[in-house]
Amino acid sequence: MKKMQEIREVDSKNRNPVQRALGKLAMDFLDYEMIMGHFDFARDPFGGLAATVPTDILAAGESGKVSVAALVPKIQAHLQAHPEAAAPMNNPWLREYFRAVLGALMSGNSETVLRIFPPDDQKVEIWYGPGSVLQTAIEGTAAKADELKLLAEYENIYRSRMDVAKFKNSLERFTIMW
Repeated sequence: MKKMQEIREVDSKNRNPVQRALGKLAMDFLDYEMIMGHFDFARDPFGGLAATVPTDILAAGESGKVSVAALVPKIQAHLQAHPEAAAPMNNPWLREYFRAVLGALMSGNSETVLRIFPPDDQKVEIWYGPGSVLQTAIEGTAAKADELKLLAEYENIYRSRMDVAKFKNSLERFTIMW
């Protein structure tokens, strides 16, 4: 990545074959990291800091078993009630939640985020994804019930991945929701 920073300083037209290959490798690596971190929101949305999450969001001991879809409205309510808590640099659990949101978005660019959830309004053509729903908690817009249901079912797909029958059932329920 350090080498990529150096390569970025060279105009793309003037890069030699090695620089182009390293640039592509760096971009591929970032894509790989995004894919690997995609389900962090379902694995551990607070990055191992669940014990520091306020109890109005997460009760003590609930860390790995609670659906993040159920936490989105609680996070939003907490941040509205405690605006001072909305600074992620001063709030480690929120910083980790931001990281999980970015992983779920799979892109820092709003034009290239993962969009696998259909819109609830048939007139709207823009789909959205799990990261968009998670992001509502920190943006202040309320997530719709249908969005939270899709997110919960999408989480179930990940959580049931080790049991073929449950995994298949989760996939079927998810696609039926469309």
